[in-house]
Amino acid sequence: MRSELTAQKDNATRFDLKRDPGGIVDIEFVVQFLVLAHADEFPSLTKWSDVIRLLEALGQKLLISPADASALSEAYLAYRGAIHVLTLEGLGPRVSDAAYSSQREQVRRVAESLLPGL
Repeated sequence: MRSELTAQKDNATRFDLKRDPGGIVDIEFVVQFLVLAHADEFPSLTKWSDVIRLLEALGQKLLISPADASALSEAYLAYRGAIHVLTLEGLGPRVSDAAYSSQREQVRRVAESLLPGL
């Protein structure tokens, strides 16, 4: 998917909030993986379907550190907020490559620690 759909493939000066490494897809993939991997042990993980409440639940069950759950939640909310603004302006989900650099690095770090090679 990354080799075909990322902004970095076409233009290294842009960051696709959804598809590029450290973006929304990475957050959603980590959350879905953890829920699927642990739902048999913690059935309450299937109660919610939204990313933010799932991250909170994963942090509470210590399947991800509370600090990492918080960092992913903050990045997810920041990215989604930016996408809403960009959509209202008639623009796509791509921003300056410098935007959200700390959030992107946190997401990449957490994703790599949980799913090496993602």
